[in-house]
Order: sequence, then structure tokens, then C-alpha cells
Amino acid sequence: MIRFTVVSCRKSVYPCRATAGPHREPETGWTTARRATTRSYACSAGVGGRARRARAADQKFPEARIRCTTKGCALRCMIHGQEGRMSLFKQFTHVSVTVTDVAKAREFYSDTLGLQEIARPAFNFPGIWYSLGGDLQLHIILNDQLVRPAVEREKIEARYPHFALWTDDCDTTAERIAALGLVCRDVFSGPTGLRQVFVKDPDGNMVEFIGPSKKTGVRVMEATGTYR
Repeated sequence: MIRFTVVSCRKSVYPCRATAGPHREPETGWTTARRATTRSYACSAGVGGRARRARAADQKFPEARIRCTTKGCALRCMIHGQEGRMSLFKQFTHVSVTVTDVAKAREFYSDTLGLQEIARPAFNFPGIWYSLGGDLQLHIILNDQLVRPAVEREKIEARYPHFALWTDDCDTTAERIAALGLVCRDVFSGPTGLRQVFVKDPDGNMVEFIGPSKKTGVRVMEATGTYR
């Protein structure tokens, strides 16, 4: 299987600086461009007929360079009717949690945690929206039929579903959480190299505060694809 990258360029007076893939051709060999976007493709073609495929690629994609990213090969290959894999989204926008009592949720998220409430579309069901900074939002949704086991509402386990909020000083954040009288799970010996403080809202939705601490150790990472 040959893997290669299509670099689509928008012409301008600047030389293209696209460098996707492990190989880099001389800049003089690229279409002049100011911006470039890349898409990866998989090609089942062999390495024979290289010049022919390169010429065909130039004819089919006059403003694109197609580079083979197979190790040891910097030649261009043509696409054999296969579409590139494109992401289905641009960015993360919000997380939503369901609650059985909106008033209690507002007391927890607005008054206790101090989140900033923002305007919400006029849905036909109660809820609250909060800003989490930038374009990120927290959406509280009423579901008065929600039933959670008591152990899930009360037990704080780091592997339960949750969302995390970054803090620049988790030691200070932990002190403030303790002063508020919130039950929490405090973790500062994990492989993240950061302190993690977990709390729960009245319905058992878990919120994590994570950030640097004077008590944490070294960050330990595992290789991608470790668990399958």
C-alpha cells in the first residue's frame, strides 16, 4: 500500500511551504503558493510507471502536487479513484449534562463553581447554558425522568464520565473546593503529572479540575495504540 499526500495550493507570489509527509522536494519544484491544504490518500498502485503517473497527476491536478509518502520514495503518484479521509468536524463546541432539577443545577454551577451563564435558544424544555471560555460551552438539560443508581450519583470514580476544566494552580483550586465543603476525589500521584480534583453536581454529573501542582510527579505517557 502506497500512502501519499495531495497538497492543494492557492497561487500567489510566495513559494509554497507545504511540508506534509516525510519527504520534501526542493521548493523550486512546487507550485507557487501562499497557503496550502493537505489531504491524505491511500493508493494500491505499485512503484512502476512512475513518470507516467507523475505526468497524469500533473494533468489531472494542475494546482496540486501529489507526493508519495512511502518510506524511501519521494515520487508523485496519481489517485486511483479513492477519496481522501476528511474530518467530520472543525472543532469541539460544547458538552451537555442532564439534570433532574434546574434550580439545584444553577445553584451548583453558577453559585458554587462560579461559571458564567449565557443566553440560550428558546427550546421547549428547561435548561441552562454556560461559557467555559472561548467558544466552549456547557449545556445543562432538564430530564426529570432521569434515574441514576445511588452509587453512581454519590461515588466519585475518575473513570466515570466527566468533563474537565483547566486551572493554572490546582493547589489553590483544591483549597477553595475544600472551603466550599464539596466532597471531592483528589488525585496528585497519577501519570498525568498534574493534580486532578473531581467533584459532582446534585445529580451525580462529575466535573474535574486539573492543573499543575507542587505535589505532582513526572508525566508518564504510553504509546498510541497500546490498547486495542
